[in-house]
Amino acid sequence: DNNAGTNNNTASQLTNSVNFLVTQTADVAANDSLTLNTLIGDDTTINVTTANQGTTVSFSNIIWNNGNGADSFAISYANAGGSNGFPAGTSFQLFQADGVNVLPANTTPVIQPGLSYTVVLKATLPAGALPGNNLGNKFTVVKTATSITDPTKSDFVNDTLDNITANVVDLSNHLPIDLPYVAGTLGAGGATDAGTLDNSGAAWSTPQVLIQVLRLRSHC
Repeated sequence: DNNAGTNNNTASQLTNSVNFLVTQTADVAANDSLTLNTLIGDDTTINVTTANQGTTVSFSNIIWNNGNGADSFAISYANAGGSNGFPAGTSFQLFQADGVNVLPANTTPVIQPGLSYTVVLKATLPAGALPGNNLGNKFTVVKTATSITDPTKSDFVNDTLDNITANVVDLSNHLPIDLPYVAGTLGAGGATDAGTLDNSGAAWSTPQVLIQVLRLRSHC
């Protein structure tokens, strides 16, 4: 017997299963921040204040995976050229995060969603690069990170050197000069009793004195 108020008739329930695929979407940000992945496009510039002629400048760029799946990113670079570019003869090379090992195939390792990887670009300036700030335009190379999953997704960052400094030649004389005695004194030491010039004191005060010494040496 059925208890009062109880219905043992169970209605049939229909179920339906649907297969669906979550599509991976790719996105990327290239900047100089280890904490922000929202800095994208031309609002991001990495600056190095100054570098001497013939030296190597390093730019560290952070590549963020803003997609919903693991991805790697091809890194390319282009000298800005024109009035904003690095001097002719500048060489560029991409390195891994350690700044020592070359970046294989100019491509980052696989980066998980929401994480980042540091890419280092090194620019070696020619020894004869014109000193200055490029008439106020500075020197810029543009680096671009492009998704391997979806090549339509990319972001770029500007790597900029503000100024190139001329190398300085040190004309200081730190050794005694063995020359026949001449009238007058040279440097802080003056003439010695042995008939040689002693410049073991202060450095020459003007390049003209150096020229005088070279002329004296040529007549010895």
